[in-house]
Amino acid sequence: MRRICLFLLISGLFLMYGCEKATFPAVPKRPQILMSVNIKEESVAFFDAKTGEALAKWKVKKPIQGAALLHDQRTLLLYGNELDRVYLYDIHTGKEAQEWQTGKGIVRALASNKGDAVFFGR
Repeated sequence: MRRICLFLLISGLFLMYGCEKATFPAVPKRPQILMSVNIKEESVAFFDAKTGEALAKWKVKKPIQGAALLHDQRTLLLYGNELDRVYLYDIHTGKEAQEWQTGKGIVRALASNKGDAVFFGR
């Protein structure tokens, strides 16, 4: 009986760990950041725009095709033609903030100048 309880406890911990949202390395706060989306590698790399220094690299493991930095300068929106949703990450913490169900086919995203809307192209 004791072995069964221990097995169930360990299995439950693995299940909870597997359901946790992905967290990536935080991107340090810099005045100018350059972001590069690598479609083949399914990753996003962050660089200091002045020095070219690599700041962080996120292995997203989703078929992303692009990214848009929102008006708050800390929320990164990732999208892809094959994805049925877009993912929003806080670049200063590396944590997923939200995901929006959009349907497949998003090929472009653009934040409005006022920052109160995001436009998607299919």
